[in-house]
Amino acid sequence: GISNQDQRHKLVVSAVWNTKGASNAWTKDWTIAFIGKMTSGRPYSILRGVAAAYGTTTANVGPTSPGPQGNGEGLSAPADLEPGTEKNGQTTPTITNLDVRFSRSFTLGKGKKLEVIAEVFNIFNHYTVSKVYNFQQPLLEAGTGRVLNQYGDPIIQSSVDYNRQFQGGLKITF
Repeated sequence: GISNQDQRHKLVVSAVWNTKGASNAWTKDWTIAFIGKMTSGRPYSILRGVAAAYGTTTANVGPTSPGPQGNGEGLSAPADLEPGTEKNGQTTPTITNLDVRFSRSFTLGKGKKLEVIAEVFNIFNHYTVSKVYNFQQPLLEAGTGRVLNQYGDPIIQSSVDYNRQFQGGLKITF
């Protein structure tokens, strides 16, 4: 199969527009900038997945049971591919992102300037799916049996990855 890091497409576009030479008082000294990114998803495999205690007990030994199976250490589930699937045969969703920056400069006197800045990160508020739950068996909450994750569910690793963020600032040059 293909590599875990095989990301087939990546497009990054950036631009800066400045109205420094404009004669109108309302439109001069503005700077508008953006950076946009679009990438194809990363590959992953469909895995069988079993409980983390897989292979740690001998309670299943008997005339109809072969005894403990799997890795036996009880810390991680075996990562067997689902029959009939190829390694890294699935792909996470496409990732898109757009960041925008607006700023305006004001002259305060000889050699002094004030710049007012507003920035918006992840303007469309898309979250990035960098990883999915790829086990066929659902992940259950201990004790209750409530389903926490099912096959294909996105795994969000931190809120920084997907929340729209606003940032403002002032810059004084003297």
